[in-house]
Amino acid sequence: MDALEAIRHMSEQSGASMAAIARELGRSKNSMYNMFAKGSDPRTSTLAEVARACGYSLVLEGHGERIEVDA
Repeated sequence: MDALEAIRHMSEQSGASMAAIARELGRSKNSMYNMFAKGSDPRTSTLAEVARACGYSLVLEGHGERIEVDA
């Protein structure tokens, strides 16, 4: 799953619209829609912020470690 698919999934599972997520992040809804229209690759910080807004956290796992990325 790429970053944009993850954002779509979190949005759908949480019931939060892109407009609601944008408001939570202090961004315009157009900025969220543009992210998808351009097929961009969101920054890690953006992905972590969206995850938090949807009730998720961004976690890296490997080598027996679990690291939660702050928004």
